[in-house]
Amino acid sequence: MIFLKSISFVDKVVSFGSDDELRDWIRVLKPAIMVVGVEYQDKEVIGSEFAGEVKFFDRFGDYSTTKIISNS
Repeated sequence: MIFLKSISFVDKVVSFGSDDELRDWIRVLKPAIMVVGVEYQDKEVIGSEFAGEVKFFDRFGDYSTTKIISNS
């Protein structure tokens, strides 16, 4: 989160513990653009109904935030 907060064009970084909590944050923040991994392209993107636009990005190598958190 510290790294993401340091990026000048990132407006807000939040953490969440459940799908409902994520949906609530997105509802409050109403992002103009929501960026998610391409693996979600054919799946439900939680909170996307509150975003102006959803953009998908390709995975870089074998990086995974879930794996990083799990190995901590």
